[in-house]
Amino acid sequence: MKTKTFALGLLVGGLTAGISTLFLTPSSGSEVRKYIKDHKDTLKFEITELSTHISTLLTALKTVTIEGKSSLIDFISDVKIAIDQWRNEITPHQQELQTKLEEIEAALKQLESTISKQTE
Repeated sequence: MKTKTFALGLLVGGLTAGISTLFLTPSSGSEVRKYIKDHKDTLKFEITELSTHISTLLTALKTVTIEGKSSLIDFISDVKIAIDQWRNEITPHQQELQTKLEEIEAALKQLESTISKQTE
């Protein structure tokens, strides 16, 4: 819904700017009316063409949004799988490291005990 509002605002803004430009030119009113009358078909064509381009843009934007959302969901799923695999791979190493740390702590306590006995 926001995209339609934006497109409508863009169209209305463009038309307003065009009309304002025509009326703020240093021409008399009759010259402006004659210009509009002479170029009426061209202006209608340009407005129709602009409308077509906006419709094409909206369609492309919807497609990109849908594809982007799908790609993002796939990406998130892949990241979750990779994290789970990493956790499964690292768990045995964590346990091994924990065991090694406990052995080092035990060796340090024994060393402290030995040093403490020798200094007494």
